[in-house]
Amino acid sequence: MKAKALAAKAFLFALLLALTHSIFPFVGQVSGDEIWLPGGVMEVAVDERGIVVAPSGSGIYFFDARSNLQKPTQVAFLPEEGACGVAIRDRLVFVTLYHRGLCVVDFSDPAKPKVIGRVDLDSPACGVALHGPFAFVANFDKGVAVVDVSKPSEPKLVQRIDVGWTFGIASTEQGLILVAGYEPARLYCVDGVKLKVLGRCDFGQRFGPYGVAAMGKNLALVGDTYTTRIVDISNPEKPNPVGELPTVNFLAGIPDARTLKRTHKAVPLNERYFVAVGIAPASLRIYDASDPKAPKFVSHLDLGGNCYDVFVKGNFAFVANGARGVAIVDVGEPEKPRLVGRASLPPPRLPKLKPRPLKSLWLKVQGKYIVADDGKPYVLMGVAWLTGDQGMKGNSVMMRQMGTLEHYARHFRNLGMNAVRLAVAGYPSSDEDLLENYIGGGVGGGMVPAVMRFPDPAEYVDKVVAPEIERAKRAGVYVVLDLHAFGDYKWLWGWGMGFWRAVSQRFRDEPYVAIYQLTNEPGFLPEVVRRAAKEGRIDPGAYGGRIRELHASTLRRWYQDLISMFRGMGDAIPFWCTTTAFIGMSPKGCGRPLSFAPTRSTKSSGGCTLSFGSGS
Repeated sequence: MKAKALAAKAFLFALLLALTHSIFPFVGQVSGDEIWLPGGVMEVAVDERGIVVAPSGSGIYFFDARSNLQKPTQVAFLPEEGACGVAIRDRLVFVTLYHRGLCVVDFSDPAKPKVIGRVDLDSPACGVALHGPFAFVANFDKGVAVVDVSKPSEPKLVQRIDVGWTFGIASTEQGLILVAGYEPARLYCVDGVKLKVLGRCDFGQRFGPYGVAAMGKNLALVGDTYTTRIVDISNPEKPNPVGELPTVNFLAGIPDARTLKRTHKAVPLNERYFVAVGIAPASLRIYDASDPKAPKFVSHLDLGGNCYDVFVKGNFAFVANGARGVAIVDVGEPEKPRLVGRASLPPPRLPKLKPRPLKSLWLKVQGKYIVADDGKPYVLMGVAWLTGDQGMKGNSVMMRQMGTLEHYARHFRNLGMNAVRLAVAGYPSSDEDLLENYIGGGVGGGMVPAVMRFPDPAEYVDKVVAPEIERAKRAGVYVVLDLHAFGDYKWLWGWGMGFWRAVSQRFRDEPYVAIYQLTNEPGFLPEVVRRAAKEGRIDPGAYGGRIRELHASTLRRWYQDLISMFRGMGDAIPFWCTTTAFIGMSPKGCGRPLSFAPTRSTKSSGGCTLSFGSGS
């Protein structure tokens, strides 16, 4: 997941701060105009009228596809920030808002949708499914939130079902609620009337499931990090995995065909076929499940980007295609899927850039912005790169074809970007991860942990990190240095602390190092919990909330120790404290901003450090 998330973050820092900066010559670009990004479609649903509802990070889009499938017309937009999951019933649409729970929208008139009810769910709200009077929300670390929506204008949280961390959820006609448990990787079967867990099956992986759907009465399709899993749910008390995708290298130039099986969501086309969508270039694939134990690859369609969800209506598949909007694919002939149209998102509003000279490259924190030497806010915009010792294995095919970081950065600098996020994979999450994911070498895979090759973090900084930063300097781009791994607690205060000490000693006077990202995606279960779960000493699904609280408090202590160390060393480079999950989650205990006053720099450029309390 972490390697995939890194590849997916070919990453626009515009969401983080406020600058566009051309480093050679010392010329900056700034505007007072507001930046607005349309987000990316993560889920999609279509009603019987042909109204397409597409939540994205910026809000909820409504498209009319009744008369024009080639180019559906956007008829409305609700600016509900963090819109994520979606389910439709009659003329109501239920949309999860990532940090703000669930909202109910009346779209009887698609051109004039209006929010009629809301409920706060405390933790991030992801997928949503409907059955009877209830909306079942995949509530990440809080399991499943059961919301009574019998009175849509007054939705009420009535119960929680503890099933660990969840992203995806679905309901069946028989009233069974299918829950994709992300970590540990499981499928839960929940009684949608009695609101209790009936049974579960374990997939034997550290993490994985994203989306889930029923295929007929007896099968569930579970999309996860590694494949699509087919589960027999005819006995919901004992769901049984019976099959998964075959390994088929249907694309030239892919070194590891296993990466082509990764799935965000799989749904049935009919009783025989199902469609699976996932990260590029695999995009959309169709499989024949006549024999659920041995599904067969049928066809593939590259939609030009990552795909996160799919909704089938008649002979058409509506695919949540991220920033590309909703792709509409004719799947009437499973052997020959074809793209017939798109519901496109509006273009972003970016600032009108006004060049101005800069006297210094130093960036600093001022209030909620990072600013240049003239005190005006800037936006860092850039892409991701793995350190050179692992980059030829872990970076994407496109990255590898460009050669070194210098060539890569120069290419994107010519496109107007000004930064690169340099990721260090410090720690192997587990032996199984190392074998199954990190050394695979496929698209987005192959991150070989640095601690295994350089027990001394100072040597690693000297031999690997420093040359990469020199390449970025020659290309004329800033570096956001990211410790892109999270291990056990001994590692935090050992190799992790040593790494940042060595970095500070080497680069605290280097203006091209713009930000320290202290760790990445620390929300996965700590290694000590994984080991205990593997040995049968604890069930993380039953104690997810408590584990998260303890984990958050420990992470805060580590951040505090790092902050004290940086201050003591006179380091004024801004740093970024990611909260305890991998997409900006903010559970109790860590979501609050760290309350440290800015530290004045001793450098003549002026500077300060700031700890960001949330966001990844």
